[in-house]
Amino acid sequence: MPCTIRAARQEDAASISHVIITALRETNARDYPPAIIKQVEKSFSPASVQELLA
Repeated sequence: MPCTIRAARQEDAASISHVIITALRETNARDYPPAIIKQVEKSFSPASVQELLA
């Protein structure tokens, strides 16, 4: 199956955020308390991802 990789766009922010937060919850939740996970999630909200992409 062919695959194309392109640079992320502003309209991708919500999807990128979802992938990061899901991974964070599934992998880091074993090592960190919920309060820390919630705090880190703020850094990867759709708005924060849009800022990172700018």
